[in-house]
Amino acid sequence: GTPWSLSNPLTGLPGGGLPGEAAAAAASGTASGVDAAPVPEDARIHPLDLGLLRPESDPRSRIAYRVEAGQGISDWSLAAPAGEAAPTSCALALRRRLDLGQAAGFYIQARSSEELRYLVELRSGDRWYYASFRLPAGAWTWTRVPLDRFYRVMRSRERPPLAGVDSLFVSVSSFTLAAPLSGRLEIAAAGFYGGPAPE
Repeated sequence: GTPWSLSNPLTGLPGGGLPGEAAAAAASGTASGVDAAPVPEDARIHPLDLGLLRPESDPRSRIAYRVEAGQGISDWSLAAPAGEAAPTSCALALRRRLDLGQAAGFYIQARSSEELRYLVELRSGDRWYYASFRLPAGAWTWTRVPLDRFYRVMRSRERPPLAGVDSLFVSVSSFTLAAPLSGRLEIAAAGFYGGPAPE
């Protein structure tokens, strides 16, 4: 099928950019996620199968993805945008319905080749929600993003409809990064936790 970034650009807006409070947060470099202790296994109520993630990008960027020894490895190359209205993006996509009715937030244990800010997006029909998290360079890091830290596109901060999420994306974008830029993202675990996660 048509890659999501062709039919549904990361910004979700004809003019490019994330509107309202989401734009202000992105411009400030403020991440929604916070470093955390490992999420206990019994709190990982909806772990993601890393083998189900698929690489997607705009036509000029490139991303490859594989799973080795239980870890997801993504090598990506983000192209420079062709103007403000055409940002570029590389994403790992999960396109399937998720019932997150008992979830309190998103978690990820990952390592980035560069210190970067990554976007995590949840979609429910025509409603799109964004948050972000930072990873240091070269260090395995646990990060959690409470669901009340997501912004709805065209709105302000808003909790996603937990029973109706139909896709998830972890991505890099020229909207928040200076492209061209290449890197690697390795994921050991990701999913959704229930209840309060440890600080």
